[in-house]
Amino acid sequence: CLIPPSISPVIHAGKYSYKIESIISNIFEECSSQILGYEIVCQSLLMSLIVLILRVVNSQYDLTQTKESQRLSNRIKEYIDKNYTKNISLEDIANKHYISPHYLSHIFKDELGDTPINYIINRRIDKAKNLLITTQSTVQEISRLVGYENANYFNTLFKKTVGMTPGEFR
Repeated sequence: CLIPPSISPVIHAGKYSYKIESIISNIFEECSSQILGYEIVCQSLLMSLIVLILRVVNSQYDLTQTKESQRLSNRIKEYIDKNYTKNISLEDIANKHYISPHYLSHIFKDELGDTPINYIINRRIDKAKNLLITTQSTVQEISRLVGYENANYFNTLFKKTVGMTPGEFR
């Protein structure tokens, strides 16, 4: 997909219109002549045409960086959602996505409005609240289920986040 579905497939080529027209003309000439190697020449011309179209779309909509960072932050969020019950660190997440922890924090906060660590904490606390309401599991069991081996730390974090202890919440 050269252009996102949200953008009209009819784009104004602007300063690239002459180049695009020239490349398309050259492709037709090569296909018509069928001289030795015309397939390779057409493939190369087609690659040039694709790059020019991407330049036009990017210059009009500036999509490359925001789309890529959104995809990355969404992949990070999905990874956290699947692994929040495990003992994962910022470094683990960064290594999994082949980026630095600093860049990971920056992208995640810019795109989703919170740090990855706060997101993990909130994800765990939300799950804990659900388990406190829907199960008869002990606070210690719930703390382990949501990724905290130390129940005292879990209690402290829960109270700091929710404003009451897990027992009071239940």
